[in-house]
Amino acid sequence: MKTTAMLLLVVLCACTIEAKEWTPAPALPNPSGTTVVNVSSVAQLLAAVGNIQSNQLILLAPGTYNLTNSCWFNPASTITNIGIRGSTGDADDVQLIGAGMTNNSIQHGIWVGKVNGMLIADLTIREVYYHPVQVTADSSNVHFYNLKLIDAGEQFIKGSSGGSQGTGSDFGIVEYCYFEYTNQGTNYTNGVDIHGGADWIIRHCKFVRINVIGGYGPAILMWNGCSGTIVEGNTFINCEMAIALGYSDKTPSDHSGGIVRNNFIYRASGTPQGVDSPDCSVLIWDSPNTKVLNNTIIQNGSYANAIEYRFGTTGAEIRNNICDANIADRGSGTSGNTVANNVTNAQASWFVSASTGDLRLVSTATSAIDQGQVHAQVADDYDGNARGGSPDIGAHEFNGTPANQAPVASATYTGTPNVGNTLTLDGTGSSDPDAGPSALTFAWTQVSGPTISISNASSSSATVTPTTVGAYVFRLTVNDSAATDTDDVSITVIDPALTISTGTWTMQVNDGSLPASSTRTLSYGGTGTLAVNVSSSETWLSVSFDNGSGGSTLAPSAGGTITATVSSLAGLSKGAHTATITVTGNDGVSHNVQIAFELTYTDPISGGNGGGGGGGCAAGTEWSWAHLSGLILVLCWARYERRARLFVPA
Repeated sequence: MKTTAMLLLVVLCACTIEAKEWTPAPALPNPSGTTVVNVSSVAQLLAAVGNIQSNQLILLAPGTYNLTNSCWFNPASTITNIGIRGSTGDADDVQLIGAGMTNNSIQHGIWVGKVNGMLIADLTIREVYYHPVQVTADSSNVHFYNLKLIDAGEQFIKGSSGGSQGTGSDFGIVEYCYFEYTNQGTNYTNGVDIHGGADWIIRHCKFVRINVIGGYGPAILMWNGCSGTIVEGNTFINCEMAIALGYSDKTPSDHSGGIVRNNFIYRASGTPQGVDSPDCSVLIWDSPNTKVLNNTIIQNGSYANAIEYRFGTTGAEIRNNICDANIADRGSGTSGNTVANNVTNAQASWFVSASTGDLRLVSTATSAIDQGQVHAQVADDYDGNARGGSPDIGAHEFNGTPANQAPVASATYTGTPNVGNTLTLDGTGSSDPDAGPSALTFAWTQVSGPTISISNASSSSATVTPTTVGAYVFRLTVNDSAATDTDDVSITVIDPALTISTGTWTMQVNDGSLPASSTRTLSYGGTGTLAVNVSSSETWLSVSFDNGSGGSTLAPSAGGTITATVSSLAGLSKGAHTATITVTGNDGVSHNVQIAFELTYTDPISGGNGGGGGGGCAAGTEWSWAHLSGLILVLCWARYERRARLFVPA
């Protein structure tokens, strides 16, 4: 609804070791047990959404999908384990686009109701009237992954209330997502706005210019009975408010529990683009037992307070935060909150590049380095680096111990994939970004195909010698003693005795006495099955092929079979036509041959076209004929005679 002023925007930054402006998320497998439904057009997409069943995943081909309707996931009864994602893993490759923020013809990008377990991944959704994604209270366990959500009319991700305090969608995960207003927000918006949801996780996201025109709207807003929210490792750039766990005074509470940790929050001075009402960055308003730990907040004087707690909040912990503004009690009415070991006079010179949101510490930030207190809920930092026994204050651990980075498997092969040849399975392109903690180990296994032995299966390069044609898949697993990665290589093995090349063929269209032929080339060698299928916009009654010696045959001279798919000549006009022959050998490899032919008509019964006495007409009459759906219609006319005859060709 467009009535109150709130805004939430989430943008994901994948932050491991070196954060970027926005780094695409690590690869994520499809939900286990799902069947893929491939789509490549808006019509196919909407049909797949409307017919979604449990254990189905809609996979979108790259392209721009200008929506003609919202994607309504609204089954008659609850379904489970579904998904919708782009096929490439790059959110930029698949764009779902509405009609604009102020045009209500496309209300949502994706609307989710009565679903338990859903993946929404690898998409860009933009310019819709309400929400890029809305989830109703009767849905749960929705995973938002590697999304770009841009220019929404209202909240970017909306979790609706179930109608009473504390009822809503539970167990959502929002990670590796990028949310942005390219210019200015609307009068009622947030990035992530969840009513009554339990145990949501919002991490590694980036929020840019999430602002309400003439009002206030946190980029992340968890309220109306939410609980247990974790907000960590996110970046906020020029947002009026960044994070709000609780927003108003409720009974028993607007939010409870949860952790806000290791976030970078930056806002330029004054009112930067899109920001007309800068406010406090982290709000703990009516949220008892909430922890705000090791965040870095730079507001450049745009608002007096960086962190606020109020409305009866009790049991809160606010520790180890770096701010350039105050931490304030806005009337919590209780002394049961802990505010300790924070810095409130941070300088821009303490950071790598504060103006771009890179709030990593530099060596001169001695007021923060090694000045923190160990906390059981903060084992690592914004980048995932481990904190030591003398942790730093703020989200970044200067010279922290890097978390192990998983190795990257790379599987290829060399050699000619013919029966009897030895092929090398090559894993030497695999790597380990941090070279440890141990040297890589290698393991090759067979995934599918005819059973075959793998030699040197525990080395980076193994060998196989296939004796059977077919499609083989081999998997390489690399391990650095702390993490693993896999990569598959597919090999199609063929019989080199089967050759398919260009030779001479003659195609004869037989429809009664209607001939049409053209000579091209097709020769056969070796042994094996040869399947030939004729398909085009033209249709055929029969097709025959020349074996190269002038005789017509349906089998190649060296053995095997030819299959010709034919139908009707209806509607085929005189003149030049084309068709395609697909030749498939027993190696499973297909070769397309484009053919051309000329179609001419002669008198189907007797006489010549337009002459007298033909087509079964009386002598001295004029006549003509036409080919209709496999039949021949002959029209006869004389001075006093008009009649038609219908013939079935022999």
